[in-house]
Amino acid sequence: MRVHFVDKVGRRMAYPRSALRMLTLNCGPRRFDLIHAHTGHCGALARLQFRYPVLTSYVGYDVYGNHRADGSITIKSRVEAWLFRVLAHTFAATITKSRGLADALPDSARERDTVLPNGVDRQRFRPISRQHAREELGWPRDGLVVLFVGNPEVARKRFRLAEEVCAHARESFPDLSLRFCSGVPVDGVPLWMNAADVLLLTSLAEGSPNAVKEAMACSLPIVAVDVGDVAEVISGTERCRVIDDSSEHLGDALVEVLAGAPARSDGRERTTYLSLEAIAARLLRIYEQIVAVQGSAGATRVAASRRRAAAMVRV
Repeated sequence: MRVHFVDKVGRRMAYPRSALRMLTLNCGPRRFDLIHAHTGHCGALARLQFRYPVLTSYVGYDVYGNHRADGSITIKSRVEAWLFRVLAHTFAATITKSRGLADALPDSARERDTVLPNGVDRQRFRPISRQHAREELGWPRDGLVVLFVGNPEVARKRFRLAEEVCAHARESFPDLSLRFCSGVPVDGVPLWMNAADVLLLTSLAEGSPNAVKEAMACSLPIVAVDVGDVAEVISGTERCRVIDDSSEHLGDALVEVLAGAPARSDGRERTTYLSLEAIAARLLRIYEQIVAVQGSAGATRVAASRRRAAAMVRV
């Protein structure tokens, strides 16, 4: 397996350089069985070569577009999302992170789509003592903490709504604090989740938010709007609620869940199917199916594909 990372942050030439690299795959010795592109942008890049079958994973914004806080979508993002959906016709197969994303694809592409959310590292994201986590972070031992995971400046995350929800809940719990987890190294996120009393998700649009699945693995209670596959993931889980995006209704649900703090949820027991091993096994089967349908030459390389797997294009 070879990974090509498209580092677009602060790099104006990231996409042109990656496009040139994709074009070079059209010549020289054959090196891969398939290309797995992560996000619609990388799928468009991978389509510049015609030698290898392309599997593209759509994550949310690349199908829905980037939302402003008021729910509108920029013209640029709307055009890009339309293009990425059209390109789905040309891929050997696609992966979408939720059923809602799959339903947004063209009918013909949907036939070759698999709904496959990201897996969770359950060794890293696991329950630990709330008090121990707070001591490690230097947080006060007492007081209720609501956790917001994501960059508050990203409009579609709707941090302002989270603040309004917590303001409503403070009428019942004056000591409640809202902390946002942004820019924290991945190894530190489980500490934040275990130190908090509830995860609050207020996003306007998501594919399959990783924070919800990670919170489930940590048995952290959740209050969330009905977005992406959240309702499916937390359905039936103790001390978890999916509510409409009214600040009052979300606030009431938050109060209800916080009333039982520091009790945790049974989310970990309900999400074994989201382990890295389980998701990787399903992904490998998709790789093998794609390689197998490329003809007799491709079918004979199925065993080899277990070792080489794919060239990954990631943003």
